[in-house]
Amino acid sequence: MVELDLCMWDYQRAFQISVNASAQEAFGNIDASFEARVFVVGFGLQADAMGHTICIEPGTCDYVAECFEEVPQIAATLETFATEEDFFYPYPMSRMSRLSQTDLHGRQQAMEQVLWAEDVERGWRSFVAWPVEVERYLVFCVLQLSRQTWESYYALKRNLTDDAVPISRSLLYALVEEFLDGCTRALILPNPGSMRYVIDRARDELHRNAGRRLMHTVARACKNCELIDILYDSLAELSATHYEGTDSHGDMLIASQHHPNIKVIVRFNRPIALTDMRAVRKTLQMTRTNLAALVDGSRIYGLGRIVGTYDPDREDLFIVTFTGYHAWVLAHAGNILMRVRHGQPLLSTRALDETQFKSIIRRVFDSIETLDRERLIQLAHAATRQGRGTILVISDQARREAIRLSTQAMPISPVMLNPQLMEAVTAIDGAVLIDQTGTCFAMGVILDGLASDRGTASRGARYNSAIRYVQTARTLGHRCVALVVSEDGPIDIFPDLLPQIRRSLILEKVAAFKEMAESSEVRRRDFNRLMDWFQQYRFCLWDKVCSDINSARKRIEQKLEPSRIWISWPEFTPNPDLDDSYFIDEDD
Repeated sequence: MVELDLCMWDYQRAFQISVNASAQEAFGNIDASFEARVFVVGFGLQADAMGHTICIEPGTCDYVAECFEEVPQIAATLETFATEEDFFYPYPMSRMSRLSQTDLHGRQQAMEQVLWAEDVERGWRSFVAWPVEVERYLVFCVLQLSRQTWESYYALKRNLTDDAVPISRSLLYALVEEFLDGCTRALILPNPGSMRYVIDRARDELHRNAGRRLMHTVARACKNCELIDILYDSLAELSATHYEGTDSHGDMLIASQHHPNIKVIVRFNRPIALTDMRAVRKTLQMTRTNLAALVDGSRIYGLGRIVGTYDPDREDLFIVTFTGYHAWVLAHAGNILMRVRHGQPLLSTRALDETQFKSIIRRVFDSIETLDRERLIQLAHAATRQGRGTILVISDQARREAIRLSTQAMPISPVMLNPQLMEAVTAIDGAVLIDQTGTCFAMGVILDGLASDRGTASRGARYNSAIRYVQTARTLGHRCVALVVSEDGPIDIFPDLLPQIRRSLILEKVAAFKEMAESSEVRRRDFNRLMDWFQQYRFCLWDKVCSDINSARKRIEQKLEPSRIWISWPEFTPNPDLDDSYFIDEDD
């Protein structure tokens, strides 16, 4: 519990609640597994009557003022080669700040550095909006997204062009930029938070604008920005254009005309503008002959194909594939950056988290042979390549389950699967049932199971049937893992086990905490940081560790300096379900 009596402006609570809800909607809608939150940090530009210098909204946020004390000092030490004239993108009202644009940029960077230092342990990926003066405070909006989900998506490496122009590295980065822009615009308005809707764009509009931002990256890679602002909309319109009654199918290669990996087979004497929909649609029809339309950012200048070995670090060759009516895909170096349907951008299917999958397999099938485990990993990767989605069930009772479910499945003679066979058997609806050696006993399985309180209606039949089946199997004592590949959605693994940790790391943290208890002076920030770490991993604390932490905490709290903000930490108790499966082998 946090106690506080700090106020920056009258509507700060309403503002934070509104932008937090907008973040959850914008990012949760694009991937249901995203955790998103927003909090607000304000730095007093002059001390008020109560002497407040740093304020945080909400007060229940797990950061305290001490976390940000060093931001001004860090900002002052950051080297910047930007001048006032370089800041063409900040918002007009921010030029009225008593701080220079360079100072504001430095403080934004310093805030990010402070947050990034703790992001890994806290499980977040933090982003900071451009600051705005509100009343007597310089106010920052901080957006935090679940790190595990964020890192599961492909992104380009560069965030600047050769001319140092900022660009978006992925659809997610573009959406973050759009959202933070909305936060800053909202803070610039009088009495931010007094209006019902703080973010002035609806969720779908935020997503479309993010798609447009990503296409800016593609256009700039061609060094041809004539149509940079309409490239996204031009492709969306093209995907909805018919040619003699047929839907749009074909490929476009977007790169500069002199790209070393582009071979021109047919060069047009008069290039076709992307705005000439009828001519572009005719050209696209010709790409069905194993050719692609060659686009330099604003025009189609011919037909050709990719040759040689493309260096993905160049990040200057993109492929747009039209897959049907109102549907197209943007890819780079074999990785999908964005899918678009009916003008609305979607994230690509996430890659398999091999580390998580391997960990769950080892924990569920604790005596599995290394060769079998590696085979399961290969089969899981093959299953994720099924474009329409699928379910892979791995069970030590696969043979018996294939017999039990024979009336709602296609039982087969046992066969050891390889990746090619896996792609074949996942082509039909239903689950594929294998044992821990990779032997398949049935395909097209309609899974059953008891109703589960862990299901969610928003995730569809595959997701919920897998949860029911795995949970029921585990109650019967079966060892079972299900991999759910959703069409154009996330990849889920059940059971969703709590993360593992090394016992030595816990003991190391406890030793540091006990050492802190023996010190004559303790910084509240250091104390809160360790307590927050213990709180995150409380599920893997055993009796002796809980006792040591609770004892040291009481001694430390007696030494802490008085503060208007403090966190009342709870007593730690051991997890009754704790066993060896929660811990990583120290030899790994």
